[in-house]
Amino acid sequence: MFPRRSFTIQSALPADEARSRLLDAIGPVSTSLLHRTTRPFTGSMTGDSFSIIRTSRGRNSARPMIRGTLEAAGGGSRIQGTMRLHEVVVVFMGLLILLSAGFFLNMLLHGLNTGRWDVSLAFIPAVPLFLTAMMGLGFRMESRRALAELAAIVDGEGQTPARGLPERAQRSASSIA
Repeated sequence: MFPRRSFTIQSALPADEARSRLLDAIGPVSTSLLHRTTRPFTGSMTGDSFSIIRTSRGRNSARPMIRGTLEAAGGGSRIQGTMRLHEVVVVFMGLLILLSAGFFLNMLLHGLNTGRWDVSLAFIPAVPLFLTAMMGLGFRMESRRALAELAAIVDGEGQTPARGLPERAQRSASSIA
């Protein structure tokens, strides 16, 4: 029900160079709203595995949590991973959907018991559908942006298995300071 995306980024860079660039692009998770990192991602990298989220100015619930691994592959390196919504967003969306479903069932039962129907009853199922569509569209846009930024860091090219269409990096790694 909630969006998820697998990806692979191929890079001509050796694994050590790609790891170094990735480490330079990951800032620490901020515990303060006043202190923001200038790096493109926040999170952590331990060995060849990482768990990051794209840095943004302000709040954006659709930013994907990115978990992946970096490995040497055929004269270069490969990053494989998955993107999904943050757990807090999934729980919040689930609660909103459950609340609207409960309200709909309550109104439906009331209508069945009294024989009177409220026209607004037809609009209640649209709320969770709209929220889910909005979150899915936001996730799709943000996951594309995060994949392009991650590929730019390692001078790579990203692909998703479902489509297999390359998403060229839109920024050069040298522009990340």
